[in-house]
Amino acid sequence: MNSIMKRYLLLMTLAACTPVPEPETPEDLASCKADEFPFLIGQTTDDLEETKILQPVRIIRPGAIVTQDYLPQRMNIHVNNAGTVTRLSCG
Repeated sequence: MNSIMKRYLLLMTLAACTPVPEPETPEDLASCKADEFPFLIGQTTDDLEETKILQPVRIIRPGAIVTQDYLPQRMNIHVNNAGTVTRLSCG
């Protein structure tokens, strides 16, 4: 593998690790309907299987690498190491 390819792969890896912007207002939470699911906070990921969410969703675990793309209609479900939902965001 040549040095240009190595540099390109390093840049791509670093870009993928950039934090995803988090919405801060209730209006932002409405874009992905996260404001309709406050009851998910405190539930486990097993409980999520029983909840019908009809939009794109991604579960973000501690230390997980997530894509940098921002999709306002996608709900991010943040969970802790125990698998308990701690926060909802859009993106």
